[in-house]
Amino acid sequence: MAHKTRIKQEGSTMKAWLNRVCWELAVALGFIEPPRPQPIPVRAERTKSVPPRH
Repeated sequence: MAHKTRIKQEGSTMKAWLNRVCWELAVALGFIEPPRPQPIPVRAERTKSVPPRH
């Protein structure tokens, strides 16, 4: 029974790899628009006139 589980895990890993490769190929060929990176929020520096919150 443990052997079947091992084969199933290897199969799902192969499916994930194949899915990723196909997706990257489609992006490279221009069939799919690449995802846009999410903006990273930057906190503004506090001025000394504003007391820090506790």
